[in-house]
Amino acid sequence: MDDITGTILVGYDGSPDADLALEWAAQTALLEHVPVQVAVVEDLGALPGVAWWPEDYWPEVAERAQQVLTKAGIEDNTITLRRGALVPTLTALAHDASLLVLGSRGHNRAGEFFVGSVSQHLARHAPCPVVVVRPTEGPAHRIVVGLDGSAGSEAALDFACRRARVTGEKVSAVRAARTRPVHLDGKGQLPDALGAFLADQEQQLSRSVAAAATENPDIDLEPELRPLPGRRPRRDLASRVTAGGGLARTQRVQRHAPRLGEPRGAPPSPLPRRRGAVSS
Repeated sequence: MDDITGTILVGYDGSPDADLALEWAAQTALLEHVPVQVAVVEDLGALPGVAWWPEDYWPEVAERAQQVLTKAGIEDNTITLRRGALVPTLTALAHDASLLVLGSRGHNRAGEFFVGSVSQHLARHAPCPVVVVRPTEGPAHRIVVGLDGSAGSEAALDFACRRARVTGEKVSAVRAARTRPVHLDGKGQLPDALGAFLADQEQQLSRSVAAAATENPDIDLEPELRPLPGRRPRRDLASRVTAGGGLARTQRVQRHAPRLGEPRGAPPSPLPRRRGAVSS
């Protein structure tokens, strides 16, 4: 797969987590030399018949997005205002994008429901890769990819390697090998079946990583087998966690990857009017 060559689309609602998503997208756009499109969607499908925001709130959100992009030095950008159901609107816009970027939470009063409903649906059905940006607990320089042999996890590894080519981050390709409780034999040795199982898991991991290593000889790509039950990739050391494979696994990673503090739910204070490339 080639590097990002098209527009980066950002779903933006003016929340603190959306600011982080927009800043991440702006940094990526500068690295990849691609434009940014910000979609400000007044979600009419969240709570039908209920308006949480003042009439001028969404235009101010659009102006806030323009300020973030201007501060980041993104000249090639477009701010698009839409009214409608959030997921179908973003899905339609994503057909012309090479990457869709979202915050982990928004101003939706359902809180975590925003993560489960919007980002999970888009991660499954968007026509382009989806990045859900969460606050981090500190600086890190590693991308962790969960591999299970599926086509989705292979695509996630490819995406992580492409990202590492422009950021210089290390990529850890992690395969979790589920093992049952182990009982030593009479000589205090591990059973032969366990050794054979782990050897097979190592071979599967090596096959998954081999193609990526060949295509990306200049990145630091480290395969890692985790045989202990209940252990997950070391998200505390990762700048990003990339998940492929089943939906349930992706949901757990998105909900529990490290974050810093709790997002604020109140809308931002009114901003002064500014000119920007705003379309509707």
